Amino acid sequence: MHFFNYKGNKLYAEGVPIERIVKKVGTPCYVYSKKTLVRHYHAFDDAFRDVPHLICYSVKANSNIAVIFAPVFLEISIASPKWSPWA
Repeated sequence: MHFFNYKGNKLYAEGVPIERIVKKVGTPCYVYSKKTLVRHYHAFDDAFRDVPHLICYSVKANSNIAVIFAPVFLEISIASPKWSPWA
């Protein structure tokens, strides 16, 4: 299931109109979907289920705190650079 979709000509994220988010926070803004992050984690994890593996997330890839903590709930290892407060 995809959590970004159009209803008519309006884009929604997890059922919330992007227009509403933009009116509240302004632009530019980045919109993430925790459900999408979780879905992609499970797709990746399932693809490697037959072999021992470790899924990691690089904080350098995206330092948004909400995105960083989403993997924590999935028990994903988080790789952070030495200068990070999480190092």
